[in-house]
Amino acid sequence: MKFNYIDKVGVEIEGGWDVQPPAGPPGHDGSVQVIAPIRGELRSRPMARWETIENYVSANWPTRTDRTCGFHVHISVNNTHLYSSLMEKRFYDFFLARMESWGRSNDIQNSEFWSRLNGDNHYCKKMWNPDKQAEIAFKDTVRYAHWNFCFLQHTTAECRLFPTFKKPHVAVKAIRELLSIVEEWLDKAPAAVEVEAVVED
Repeated sequence: MKFNYIDKVGVEIEGGWDVQPPAGPPGHDGSVQVIAPIRGELRSRPMARWETIENYVSANWPTRTDRTCGFHVHISVNNTHLYSSLMEKRFYDFFLARMESWGRSNDIQNSEFWSRLNGDNHYCKKMWNPDKQAEIAFKDTVRYAHWNFCFLQHTTAECRLFPTFKKPHVAVKAIRELLSIVEEWLDKAPAAVEVEAVVED
């Protein structure tokens, strides 16, 4: 998979491990309640190649998960005009339709995926408030949505939709679909070149 508009990708994986993952010890996360010898959130460094992302996720995926565990994907893009395009409500509608289609075509049986997609999770609500998110320089409850536009904190757009699937190959497929959605939107949407930037360098 080649990135034309995406610059870097980072993943935050919540779960439990029987032994320390290769990437090192996970950080503390009070929302993660899975029963495991080691539990918390594992945060990757920004990654620029699909193969690196796939290998990282496959090698470090948790051995235990429950409904309190999710994984987040941070995406940075090549300029603020592209970032602003992702903040359009039309992108959100496109994203929701594609994710529902992906879930059905891949026969995703994980109830937490569908619960999160419907917004029935405190940390992953079906709401759209990108302007407010982008203006906040600290962690706030407004981030508890499918998308968190944490520009002032990380210069990234954070997708919070996914649960920590039981199998890493499903997570890899989910990330690939997400990145394909972003790339396709930025390639085809007129907003990618016409919209005035909402955030400043």
